[in-house]
Amino acid sequence: MHLSHITLRDWKAYTTANFDFPAPASGRNIILIGAPNGYGKTSLFEAIVLGMFGRDGLPLIARSPFSGTDKERLATSYKNFLEKALHGGATAAGRTSCSVKLIFTDDNDEPLEIQRIWHFSDSGAYRPQDEEIHIYEGSTRKAVGPGALQGNDRADWFREYIAENLLPFTLAHFFMFDGEQVSVLAEREMSAQVRAGIEGLLGIPVLKQLAKDLRSYAEVRRKESPNVSDKTIEKLELERHTLTFEYDKKSTRLAEIEPSRAALKEEQEHLIRELASFGAGSQALLQEQFEQIKNYERAIEDGNAQLEDLMMKDLALALCGLPLRKSVKARLLSEGVLERWENGKSQGDSNLERFLASVDAGMQELDPALTGGQREGVLNSARSAWEKLWYPPPDNCAEVYLHPYLNELERSKVIDRLEELDELGAPAIVELLASIAANEEALKRLQDEVTRTEAVAPHVDTKRERLSHVGSELQRFDQEIGALRREMASLESQIGQKNTDLTKLSGQLDQAAPSARRAARANKVAMMVDQIVAKAVPS
Repeated sequence: MHLSHITLRDWKAYTTANFDFPAPASGRNIILIGAPNGYGKTSLFEAIVLGMFGRDGLPLIARSPFSGTDKERLATSYKNFLEKALHGGATAAGRTSCSVKLIFTDDNDEPLEIQRIWHFSDSGAYRPQDEEIHIYEGSTRKAVGPGALQGNDRADWFREYIAENLLPFTLAHFFMFDGEQVSVLAEREMSAQVRAGIEGLLGIPVLKQLAKDLRSYAEVRRKESPNVSDKTIEKLELERHTLTFEYDKKSTRLAEIEPSRAALKEEQEHLIRELASFGAGSQALLQEQFEQIKNYERAIEDGNAQLEDLMMKDLALALCGLPLRKSVKARLLSEGVLERWENGKSQGDSNLERFLASVDAGMQELDPALTGGQREGVLNSARSAWEKLWYPPPDNCAEVYLHPYLNELERSKVIDRLEELDELGAPAIVELLASIAANEEALKRLQDEVTRTEAVAPHVDTKRERLSHVGSELQRFDQEIGALRREMASLESQIGQKNTDLTKLSGQLDQAAPSARRAARANKVAMMVDQIVAKAVPS
């Protein structure tokens, strides 16, 4: 499948325009579109992206003000972008729409046509409810579409059709980008892009949304049941809502600052290129110095993240002391013995009445027959002997549970984790602190060297000062982004624990009422989806 034709109408600077592209051949399967600045290359790229994906394609456009996944912000940015995309003279001439038509041709020379039409008011305001998309298959131009579906269901149908026949929008940034922005793209964090692309390919975002919808459904169903008024569940749901609100707030902040960071990064590259143009010597020096600064800053941030992780987890547990950890392990082992003893005793008690009934039946066959008192005495003796089989309890058996929330598997995991902490030593922490201090000292020396660099041309001091300010701002953004991502990871873990607790409690109320049963099952399926995602993502 290759792009063979594009038609634009009232799109940006194009009143009408048609572009034909040849079919790929052996050794000739790349089409380059070149022109001087301001001749519409980027506008053509934007038409291809939005013609295929509509609103979903907006994050692929470099000069779009949007960055992130918030649906409300995406809709606002899409509206603003389209109102600027309508040809300047269209409304004055009485034309209130613009369109993009893309024709793809498959290996059998059969066309697939996608046409998207955006409508505007007489004053040029975008009308989202009137947006059209038409798809025609084959040389007969057979129309395909979602039939009677409306609203989001209709948009979902077109999204899935384009994903199956052309390209999912979640993977588009791997294949579609503006060549003029390639230097900016090269500086992006590729691991995050690759992860997002693979997750989109596996359908992970759909699964995450499914789990979220299931939990919302469960909450509504549980509130419908008049017999269920469990305050613990309401408290957990409130705590989960609070954590989710904090997570969304940090996610929104992350989406707000990432475009600013990208703009600063682009300005930094531009300033470096300008300073480099003042001479070969200054070019090599500046490139080397700023690359070293970037490496030191990255090393310091990584070291601080490792130290913070140790402080939050291993070090905090290690500082509680070996005696306390040994006491906890011994206690968990004794509770494990208690659980196994109780399970065995419970299983034995379930057979006691059958045993006594068998003894009683045997006594009825004795001749001469026993009196009622004699039979009762024999049964009491048998019952006493049976119970003595379980007493005294085994050695190292706890009297009561101090940790009833743990099962046998979870106790084993806690014991293994405590044993791992016995091997955590101070040298590793001292080495990490020394590494951070050395990198900070080297960074300060390098920054001082940059400050002492002599000007080699007029205005270079001003540009260097601006470059230093941009570097500081980038460092501040990077630190804030790193902190936000760590906080979001912690909140995500806490939300997952609340979901686990809600699933467990909802299961206990499974028999309370039909609505409660549906809520419990929805929570159970949501937990299963969480487990699938947790297993799929690391791989």
